[in-house]
Amino acid sequence: LVETVELQDICYFLILFEKAKGKLVNPGEEKEWNRELFFEWGRTMGQMHVLAGAYLLENPVVRRNQWNEDVYFTLEYTLPPSEALVETRWKQLTKELEGLPKDGSSYGLIHYDFHHLNFFVQNGRITVIDFDDCIFHWFVCDIAVAIYHALSSISRDQRRERQDFARSFSDPFLEGYGREKKLPAFWVSKLPIFIDYRRISSYKFFYKIWPLERRNQKQEELLEWLKYTIENDITLIEMDWLDVLT
Repeated sequence: LVETVELQDICYFLILFEKAKGKLVNPGEEKEWNRELFFEWGRTMGQMHVLAGAYLLENPVVRRNQWNEDVYFTLEYTLPPSEALVETRWKQLTKELEGLPKDGSSYGLIHYDFHHLNFFVQNGRITVIDFDDCIFHWFVCDIAVAIYHALSSISRDQRRERQDFARSFSDPFLEGYGREKKLPAFWVSKLPIFIDYRRISSYKFFYKIWPLERRNQKQEELLEWLKYTIENDITLIEMDWLDVLT
């Protein structure tokens, strides 16, 4: 199912997939974007992490990157001097991650982009797509990514609504996750760190793909908002995460 095409000294790989069943969910539709979906979303992720924890590489030469081999650690994604404070925050955050424990129950191969635009739903069941970004990371990072992007369904100007939604999303999501994989309180307490990690990663990503000379107003406003919250260490979600767990 792979075809190789060479064009103007560039090699392309054409890959054929079977289309996943179902469709993307609509966050504006309560019949689709609800507690049942959030529970199943978490449960599906928990299933994946259980399998990842038992996964053994058949050939260590062919493997996905470790967390600190991600593109955001490369020179290509290093921010310019004008973004020095954001880059400093990034280095402080990654230094903190370096001290976290790694074992089969907490660290392994994750999807790394498991948000609501990367799965289809049919009859209440989820089919996950787009595994391009898979990486070896802490499992709690996958959870943080889902929470971070679910919040994007609420306008960033509606801080109170975002706050309320964060709880109504996280409760069923973590309940579903816990049906498949135990999530110790220690890792729940680290969720704010990984949500910040995703926030800075997103800033680095958008800064790279939206060059200054080609940005539109909405892109500029998003980058300015992200930069402001990062530089001023503004918490995106004010929540007692251990209370959510109970």
